[in-house]
Amino acid sequence: MDVAHRMIELLGAMKFFGDNCKVDVIKFQKREPQELLSPEEYKAPHPNPNNSYGKTYGAHREYLEFSQDQHRQLK
Repeated sequence: MDVAHRMIELLGAMKFFGDNCKVDVIKFQKREPQELLSPEEYKAPHPNPNNSYGKTYGAHREYLEFSQDQHRQLK
């Protein structure tokens, strides 16, 4: 969330100060890892365990998802 808020602040400041960014919209996409991945993919270990936020690839993907409340806050 901190990184997302910072991105919004920086892009808003660029537009305000007339930089060539011209951003009108920032998209944060919501996904459901249990629906996106097959059961085998969900339960599999992350391909690079040093970069994983969970014991399985599915748990890693769940960790990275914003909740509905977090999406509301960003909006």
